[in-house]
This record gives sequence, structure tokens and C-alpha cells, in this order.
Amino acid sequence: MRFPRTCGFGVQSPSDYRLITVTLHKELPQAVSRALPADKHRARLCRLAWLAAGGRGAKRYICIGCSPDIERFMAGFCRQRGFVRANDTPSAELIIISATALCEDIDAAERLVESVPDGACMIVADIDTSPATRSAWRRIYTADRARITIDTYRSGIVLFDAKRFKQHYKIWF
Repeated sequence: MRFPRTCGFGVQSPSDYRLITVTLHKELPQAVSRALPADKHRARLCRLAWLAAGGRGAKRYICIGCSPDIERFMAGFCRQRGFVRANDTPSAELIIISATALCEDIDAAERLVESVPDGACMIVADIDTSPATRSAWRRIYTADRARITIDTYRSGIVLFDAKRFKQHYKIWF
């Protein structure tokens, strides 16, 4: 039996569907909503980081090449949730990185993906700003270790879970 309408984003996996709906559409607490940056894109990125970290149970995060407002948000509100800023990538469970930081070194994306621990979540910001950032994003989501990738056109989410089959979703957010 086929259902005539659905809000499933073309996602067949129940766990991936739950991740997408919770991460992209869940309401934030009011205190967190008020602390989001004024810029709409930066606010979406902070919201994505907040919900992805909470949904995955991450306790250690690292920001690489992010704007100061994202760093401030992560330092302020994530501390309240018990998050700790990691000193290096292998110990981080949530990595927030700007795609422009990966454009400077061609092999940086591959090295970064190889150093991320299993079970981690990576949020890549600004993947649509230039052909070079698109190329850096493509290198990340085509890597063997990146199992579940979600392209939201402006930023990308990568889940590293060796037990999962490789799947790439493109969703407008």
C-alpha cells in the first residue's frame, strides 16, 4: 500500500528519519533561541550544533575555522549542558568546521575524516560558498568512513558509524 503524502524527505531508514526530524525540526528551549546569533545562517548552524550534540549524546566538541559568534554560542550554552571543548579532533564527539578552512589544504578533508573517532558527528559549515568549498564537502561525504551524510545546501552533517551502510541525503533546511 502506498501513502499519497508523506513528510519523509525520501528517507527509508527509521533511525535516519528520526535523526533528521529531531535535528532539523525540533523546537529549542527559549533561553537558547534568544542566544542565537542575529545572522540567519549562523543561527541555523548553532541550532544544528545544539540539537545534533544533544541527540547524539556528545560531551566533547571542537570548532575549527568557525566564526566568533558560533564559538561564543558553543562556549556559553553548551557548557550548561556539560559539554567540554576538546583540544584535538580524535577526542571530540562533535566537530564543527568551516568548509573554507578545508580549502586551503587539498588533502585536509581526508586527513580530518581519518582522524575523527567512530560514533562522532561532524557539521561542515558554508559548503555552498564557492566551487572549492563544494569540492571540500564532496571529499568528506564520499570518504569511506563517512557513513550517513546530510546535505542541507548551506551546511552538511556527517555521522561516523562503522556499523551503518553508506547513505547520502539532500534536504532543504
